This record gives sequence, C-alpha cells and structure tokens, in this order.
Amino acid sequence: MGTELTQAQQEIIAQLKTGFTPTTQEIKDLEKTLSTFQQTAQEITTENYFFNGIYCRKCLVPAGVLIVGKSHKTEHFFVLAGGTMVVWSENVEAVLAPGQIVQAMPGAKVGYAVTDCIVLNFFRTDKTDVEAATEELVEESPFSAYDAYNKLKRSTSLAIGV
Repeated sequence: MGTELTQAQQEIIAQLKTGFTPTTQEIKDLEKTLSTFQQTAQEITTENYFFNGIYCRKCLVPAGVLIVGKSHKTEHFFVLAGGTMVVWSENVEAVLAPGQIVQAMPGAKVGYAVTDCIVLNFFRTDKTDVEAATEELVEESPFSAYDAYNKLKRSTSLAIGV
C-alpha cells in the first residue's frame, strides 16, 4: 500500500531522475531528509548466505522503490541479477540491466528500482553471521530505517514507493 508523496519527496525523485550525480555528503543529507517523512514503510526481503569467507546478501526490491543504502566500508561486488535499477554513488550515476556486475566502492549509495529487482552483494569476510558481518562491513547511520536484516527499525522508511 502506497501513500501520496510530499512535494519534497517528489522533488528529490525528480532530481535523481534527471542526471543528478551526488557527493557522499549529499547522499547522507538525502538519507537524513527521507528519514523524516512519515509514510507506509516497505521492508526489503533479504536472504543472507555465508560460505568459505564469502558473504552474499540477496535483496528483492519492488519496482518504484527508492533506497538510500547503508555506507559500506569495503569494496565488494554488486550484481543486478534481475530487473532494471538506477544507482547513484559518489559522483556516479548508472542504469543497470539484468546480469550487470559492478565493483562497488566504499561509501554510501542510492538505488531506484525501475522494475522489480534482485540485487546480490558479495563481500569478503571471515564472519559467519549477519550481525557480525554488518558490524565489520557497514557504517551505522542513525538515520537508517533498517536493521542488519532489512527489517524496519521505526515507522519511517528510506524505501519510498514512487
């Protein structure tokens, strides 16, 4: 169930859709701004896999959802296994098609699911549980709506359906 977007939300999405390439600070500011909106929150279905020093995080992102992702501390592989997604990170904008593999650099990023998407992130770690891996690989943000399992921490959400 969606809600009407505020003028500020519409402006943010319009800016992102018109070639905006944000700085890390602008992404953090966007995360803070979005965290103040009251709306119907959407959880992101997430599966976690550990094997032989590799952590794979699989997320199912519904079409029309804008996500301000957590800031990762390390380089890792980002694979769009299905769907079409526009992603932004430090001064970069890319439209990804199914099967594309990106060497994701440390830092914050934004994603907009043009269609339903399947996203895979692969990390190198010796950790074997989600909380420990998250602590090692992700910078915690007080504005993130999600816990390590992509379950909502509060009633506002950084994933807005548009």
